[in-house]
Amino acid sequence: MDFGVAAAPIEITLTNRLTQLRVTVIDGSGTHIDDSDVIAFPMAGREGRGAVTGQRSTDGALSVGPLVPGDYIVAAITRADLNVLYRDRTRVAALEGLGTKVTVGGEAQRTIELHQVALPEKR
Repeated sequence: MDFGVAAAPIEITLTNRLTQLRVTVIDGSGTHIDDSDVIAFPMAGREGRGAVTGQRSTDGALSVGPLVPGDYIVAAITRADLNVLYRDRTRVAALEGLGTKVTVGGEAQRTIELHQVALPEKR
């Protein structure tokens, strides 16, 4: 049966070495920002494929994952920008130059600090 659409390559990773990212978001003066959201997406994926968002913990940090080992772009953004990404996944690519590259290798937990960035206007 031919549906006229080329199948995208698929990558399957089997591992029991997952990493939970613990992210705190700060402003330019080092003050914690409690109303920020975090998105992480594999550098190998484009247009938001495989993107995960953070869940706020009781101490205000965001927990992202579990993530399989690999390279990710992680960005702290406003809730409004996150809503834009939910509506238009192609906009995730705009975060590649603004987010932080994070490599996880299967450690149980990793803690990082991020500055909040703004999603650029669509061109």
